[in-house]
Amino acid sequence: MASTTMNVPVALRIPSFLLLLIGLAPTVSFAPPRRAASAPSLRPAHQDHRFGWNRLYNPSGAKFIVDNFWLSSPQQLLLGDQSAADIPDSSYMSLRNVQFSDLQEKYGERLTQRKLDALMIAALDEEDELAGMVTLEVVVMDTQTKELMSASTSEFRITQSVASLGPKQRREFKNAHVIDIANELLPPTQTAVVTLSNLCVSPTSRRKGIAAQLCGEAERITRESLGYSALHLRVESSNEAAKRLYEKLGYDVVFESVAPVLRVDANAGGFIEIDSETTIMKKELS
Repeated sequence: MASTTMNVPVALRIPSFLLLLIGLAPTVSFAPPRRAASAPSLRPAHQDHRFGWNRLYNPSGAKFIVDNFWLSSPQQLLLGDQSAADIPDSSYMSLRNVQFSDLQEKYGERLTQRKLDALMIAALDEEDELAGMVTLEVVVMDTQTKELMSASTSEFRITQSVASLGPKQRREFKNAHVIDIANELLPPTQTAVVTLSNLCVSPTSRRKGIAAQLCGEAERITRESLGYSALHLRVESSNEAAKRLYEKLGYDVVFESVAPVLRVDANAGGFIEIDSETTIMKKELS
């Protein structure tokens, strides 16, 4: 089956919120909804002037993640006893710039075609303000080492596995689905999976079911648009609230392992890696 990398916006109206599927960072900040939305309907976002491409490239999407994920997550993501209220303005702007660069690298347009799908889903309220978001990435999972490889490492593995073939074989895999390439050319313990990450809801919008709605849309896209039968995620084992949410949504534990995770160094205005116990979870999509 041919594989095409997704980078086309799609909007879905759901009660109180609009879900926007984009190939790069969202660009608005949150304002509470004022009225109930109409019945669910699906329309291409690029046909609506409110979702122009210039707006999608605006770095305020990175601001939303910094403000509502890194600095106000129920899980403490700042190093030591650092407080979000004490972050210097220069460090705060540095965090936003680093986050924006990361989003552009992973989800923005590139000169070369992406080998692996990567996209963002945003929940917008009736004022078209961002209330929550989640991301999807296709990566390589190794069941022997209990590892979800980074997007860059995964793309390198997939690209090199095809490049190592002879000319005739390379042509055979030219338009192959990534999962077929992985299953045919990578070691038996490695396969391509879709991962859910960066689930983030504004504090003002929490406890309204937005996280579950975002996950539900991510599952639909994984199944119907990306062509995968399961969705994976990695959560820190100590994050009991997140694990309870995912278990409620039908995710089961696959394995646990120590893996690098990010923490905010508020004073330096950047992110550092630390090792943490993590749990890989999976949901079969019917």
